[in-house]
Amino acid sequence: MLGILKSGAAYMPIDPSARGATIGHMVDMAGIRVAVASSEAIHELADFGVEVAQVASALPVAILRARSSSSHSFKCGGNDGAAYLMFTSGTTGAPKGVRVPQGGVLRLVCNPDYISLDPSRVILQMAPLSFDASTFEIWAALLNGGTMVIYPEQPIDLGLLDHLILSQRINTMWLTAPLFHTVARHRIKLFRTVDTVMSGGDIVDARHVRRLLETHPGITFINGYGPTENTTFTCCHVVRTAADIGAEVPIGKPISGTRVWVLDEQMQEVPDDEVGELYCGGAGLAAGYVGAPELTAQRFVAAPWNPSDSLYRTGDFVTRRRDGVLMFVGRRDNEVKLRGHRISLTAVRQVLAGIEGIENVFLDFTRNVQGNRLTARVILEEETSMTSSEVKACAAELMPVHQLPDVFEVRNRKVLKRNGKIDVEATFASTRTPIS
Repeated sequence: MLGILKSGAAYMPIDPSARGATIGHMVDMAGIRVAVASSEAIHELADFGVEVAQVASALPVAILRARSSSSHSFKCGGNDGAAYLMFTSGTTGAPKGVRVPQGGVLRLVCNPDYISLDPSRVILQMAPLSFDASTFEIWAALLNGGTMVIYPEQPIDLGLLDHLILSQRINTMWLTAPLFHTVARHRIKLFRTVDTVMSGGDIVDARHVRRLLETHPGITFINGYGPTENTTFTCCHVVRTAADIGAEVPIGKPISGTRVWVLDEQMQEVPDDEVGELYCGGAGLAAGYVGAPELTAQRFVAAPWNPSDSLYRTGDFVTRRRDGVLMFVGRRDNEVKLRGHRISLTAVRQVLAGIEGIENVFLDFTRNVQGNRLTARVILEEETSMTSSEVKACAAELMPVHQLPDVFEVRNRKVLKRNGKIDVEATFASTRTPIS
């Protein structure tokens, strides 16, 4: 990544678990010519005419320290040049490439007002590179003379995580909301030597934040909110004492270099304490979606008070308290957060329903402190014989891994209500074991 940026180019992370049509779409949309990949991924990329530079397939625990804290030499192409292209799912179901400017990254981690970053920071790097939380983890360390500790490429092991925190003296870490909840419930001791815990990607449970601050006085908790389209964080809420936690954790105030507006359907600002859609702008704003001008025009809009001022429609409803702090209310559409990614349930259903032999699909999304869960209930055509695992395998070929439902339940027969509509609960009431 450092080499790519120093060469004047931009980088684009690809999830190692992505495959087939998803990789082809991303490579084609981004115009990728060269890839750095492990041997396991070469055949996938080579199929799309990409020149591949092979690297070691496994990365052990790695420590990377910045040489200097004084030169923010990120500006190879100027602040407006692209730093990276990151794909996130869109309402069409196809991944959309967000072109993030170098200036957006600089505004995120250089002299920020929501956290103190200096050479004493030892930051855990655990987020996948295709998840924009990694933007903070990597560049907060390397552009401030700090140290980045890279978690090994393996499933999360809380025992190993505890060992890394102690042995490498990690003092700053970002966890998805579900993972933070798990650690706060079962391994609260893990945070004993950490001074700053950050979380986000979904609604953070106030009870767990309160427990963290009561168990470890002096620790700072930061709730970070923001879409990829505005470079990782748009707003942050900083909490230092349990007494400051109410029934809900706010998403906070805009970070430096960022402006936000709470607007109604006519794009007029709503009064404090009333619900409106959150729009954002400033130095973190992405340069739209690659190869998708219509979608860019829908989401990146001109401010009615200044046509030259571009705003991003987040699709999130919020309220603004009188002190300027924002509270999250919900989504404008049927998009939800799953494993840290925003996905469209409509898009997931369309992809599954398009698989040959599937008659109908019903999605069941549940949210709890253990983590969000998406269940796909699939009804097959009468003459079709497919197992849950076969349906899951087909789906995995057609959609990004972060869109893939957690559980697949498949039925060959359906139960109808008296009005002729499918009785979903009755159809799936049997004890047949689903595939997860």
